[in-house]
Amino acid sequence: MAEPLQAYEEPVGPAPASSSKNQRLKQSLSQMREKLKAKVPHLHLKTSLKRSHHEPAHAGGEAGEEDDGLNTPQSSGRGGGGHRHHPHSGGHHSATRKKTLKPLKKSRLSSDMNDWGLTPDEESECLDQFVQELSDEPGVRYADVADEKKLLRFLKARNFNLDKAREMYLKHLKWREAWDVDNILFEEFPEREQLLQYFPQGYHMCDRQGRPIYIQYLGGINIHKILSFTDEETIVKLFIQEYEKFAHYKLPACSEAQGKLIETSLNIMDVKGISLKMLTKESQRIMKKVTGFTQDNYPEMMGNCIIINAPYIFKVIFNIVKPMLSARTQSKIKVVGTRYHETLLEYADASCLPERLGGTSKHTIFDDVGPWSELAPSITSKRQLDLYQSQQLSRWSTKPGFGVNRSLAQQVELSELHTIPSSQAFDSDDEGEDGGGSKGGETEYFTSR
Repeated sequence: MAEPLQAYEEPVGPAPASSSKNQRLKQSLSQMREKLKAKVPHLHLKTSLKRSHHEPAHAGGEAGEEDDGLNTPQSSGRGGGGHRHHPHSGGHHSATRKKTLKPLKKSRLSSDMNDWGLTPDEESECLDQFVQELSDEPGVRYADVADEKKLLRFLKARNFNLDKAREMYLKHLKWREAWDVDNILFEEFPEREQLLQYFPQGYHMCDRQGRPIYIQYLGGINIHKILSFTDEETIVKLFIQEYEKFAHYKLPACSEAQGKLIETSLNIMDVKGISLKMLTKESQRIMKKVTGFTQDNYPEMMGNCIIINAPYIFKVIFNIVKPMLSARTQSKIKVVGTRYHETLLEYADASCLPERLGGTSKHTIFDDVGPWSELAPSITSKRQLDLYQSQQLSRWSTKPGFGVNRSLAQQVELSELHTIPSSQAFDSDDEGEDGGGSKGGETEYFTSR
């Protein structure tokens, strides 16, 4: 047998006295291994002789003699030797090596993991299992598990704990049935405009990421006035309707406009004018109902929250509560005082903020201006909504072939909806005879920068 060791005998610094002895021992081991391999092809041996610290990283018997199809991520990277493959090893050794290096472990070492420490493959596997478990539950329909993005939000809300997520989602389905949420989008509430006067909140264009901007002026809330013309149940129904519009109109329209999936909003909470006098028993009861159904039934839909005009006492209270929040939730919330303008501009362009918040937009939160402005009025029936939802599920699904085949008549009906292609520019210069454009000069609904 040839002695390939001669090719690696370039001295690096003064060689130790035991170097030649080690070389001979390694050569002898190499020869023994070759003889054993010839007799027992499936036997793999690995020398445990440690390399001298004076020896070059690539020194040692035949190329790859310490690997021989047994490389692990740790051994292959040791000493900077890189991948070394035995020149005489057959396909069997290569196959053995591929089985040893598990792709899943390699991907987990990468940065391609979500905020919960899962790789895309692990997240998809967890979602598939979640769908299967829900499908096995009595009374759960196909439509209840068709929206994988919605199911993922419930998994995220329970840190991908399948048992807790399943319990949460089944309660959510019962809640939807109890409140007839599937039909609430088409209910008429004559109290709506009056309620907004005493509970000022609404959506106004989009931020730099294309997310709808939700604004609340908490200092203007007057629950006592609201209860003078309506009841608590109607208040809750109105807020459910707003969330359904957000989920089924606003987010899909923003996704169409941006050409990418938009799943969350930017929330701006103006606490100017808030006082302890506002914290009556009835106001606390109603706020608890509203925030309660929000957390339980529309989880993981807030991207960021900026609280502005916060007085000193508010900051003190928030700093007390902050340690109780997860690091992920803390990263979403910013509390600033009266000098909030620069903070808002980090998230949204001035043209997308109302003048009341230091922006340049002439619109207010009551105008409900955004990429969804024409979409919502064009959906007038449950059938149209179902068709539009199936279109969105098919477009944004991560699973190939997911979706519903539609007849020609259904496709025509869908084409009549005022959806927004991602390449469309939003301004009032293209206003038609029907007055469909925005009023008051050129308006951009979002700024992508």
